Amino acid sequence: MFEQMESITRTDIKRNNRLRIYNQLREAGESSCPALAKKLGLSLPTVSKNIANLEADHLIFSFDGKSDTGGRSPKIYDVVSDYRVAIGVNITNRHISAVASDLRGTIIAHVRYRQKFVKSDAYFKKIADTISDVIKEAGVADTQVLGVSLVVPALITKDGDHTYYNGVLRLDPYVTCAEFSRYIPYPTRFCHDARSAAYAENWYNRNVSDFFYMMMSDTICGAPILGRGPYSGLDNRSGEIGHMKIVRNGRLCYCGKRGCMDSYCSTKVLSNMTKGDLALFFQLLEQKDEKAVTRWKEYLHYLVITINTVRMLFDCSIVIGGYLGQYIEPYLDEIRQLVQQEDPFCDNADYLSVCVCKSEASATGGALMLIDQFIKTI
Repeated sequence: MFEQMESITRTDIKRNNRLRIYNQLREAGESSCPALAKKLGLSLPTVSKNIANLEADHLIFSFDGKSDTGGRSPKIYDVVSDYRVAIGVNITNRHISAVASDLRGTIIAHVRYRQKFVKSDAYFKKIADTISDVIKEAGVADTQVLGVSLVVPALITKDGDHTYYNGVLRLDPYVTCAEFSRYIPYPTRFCHDARSAAYAENWYNRNVSDFFYMMMSDTICGAPILGRGPYSGLDNRSGEIGHMKIVRNGRLCYCGKRGCMDSYCSTKVLSNMTKGDLALFFQLLEQKDEKAVTRWKEYLHYLVITINTVRMLFDCSIVIGGYLGQYIEPYLDEIRQLVQQEDPFCDNADYLSVCVCKSEASATGGALMLIDQFIKTI
């Protein structure tokens, strides 16, 4: 029994060393064996053996470096970043967009099409065509594709197999991933849009650890990241701030209830002034257009209520993302001042920030989830 335990421990150590070496190259870039040994606190023979195995598995490659002393050039190693790629597809009422990510988390291709959602065979073919287009743009072979994350504005089961609430897309509550992926020749799973966007933010943004991600787009949702990982809740629906009641018997929400935050803080509240063009609304706001300023002040009133409620519940950093995150950087100080006035415990609201991942965050997060899963198997 003790021999078995010792064997398991040795196996775990070996696997951990291999993964540490690989991740050091993946995250920090090219390096030599001696430099890796020093950085990771490992013996040179351990590093050299793992490097040889990783190179034999085609996960890394080598080339001759430059010698500082004029002697023999050291071997330099780096990861084959496109050894595998992952595809994230974001499905909304109005668009289909897709990204391809390499193993470093670099987006190497991106396509976006205006396409009204309709549950039909033709639409499912369009999803598959979009995936084919982004793979073609990335210039990779089918064998390099890890899989596809279909990111949807719906509540999904923890295994990503089906949805159980589809208020945004106006579908029956129970829809399987198999229906959506019938023309996709890769492993496919559903992902929640806000949780995927928060995952991308967690990957790229090293300035925050525990935080609540507020996805402010045509619909509103959120996702708590605790201990650098997502908190999904008992029924996989944590962070549904869009359906917090902020006005008693208020505006009708798409969920059928009244007074939901979504009805007051969806970016459609702003873009409806400009025929759906959110960028144009912020142009008018910058120009001090009277109607835009009035609409913005009303919008901020409800936004601040929501931010303060989230802060009281989680006592963590708050990141504003989604469509709104692309435009509000110039207004962050104003929002912080308003939030601080409502916060009974803090003299400032520096815990509030704007997202780092501003473009296609949901699709990107879906791809990164697959990358993360693959890396853990190396």
